[in-house]
Amino acid sequence: MSDAAQGIQDVTETLTVVLDSGADAGQADLQQASEKLLEHRGINSAYVNRSADAISQDLVTLIVEYQPFVISEEAVYDRMQASGFTIRRDPPRKRGILRRFVDRLADDNRQSFGSAQLDCCDLNKSNRPGR
Repeated sequence: MSDAAQGIQDVTETLTVVLDSGADAGQADLQQASEKLLEHRGINSAYVNRSADAISQDLVTLIVEYQPFVISEEAVYDRMQASGFTIRRDPPRKRGILRRFVDRLADDNRQSFGSAQLDCCDLNKSNRPGR
């Protein structure tokens, strides 16, 4: 194996997620789900961390180390859910004022002009020789 290929295999990323209703799950269940997660290619390590939090009293996080060249972050999330973990997902971020304005402008243009190509793009195409 070349040095470059070995270097790519050594690259890892760490993903830390908060588990939903992790306080209800037993330690044995969480350990079994962690071991099931390790069976997937590209996931190097996975362990559960319990810590006390002032708000939720018991915060359970899952820390996964994976190889981003072998498995994507979204695939890691999918493997976590398939292994039995329930992940707390944050709600989608609210779009900024400029992005909302551009989206509204695009919708208005689509309603006014349709989604077809503009007339100026087809201008004189039928009059050209060879067409």
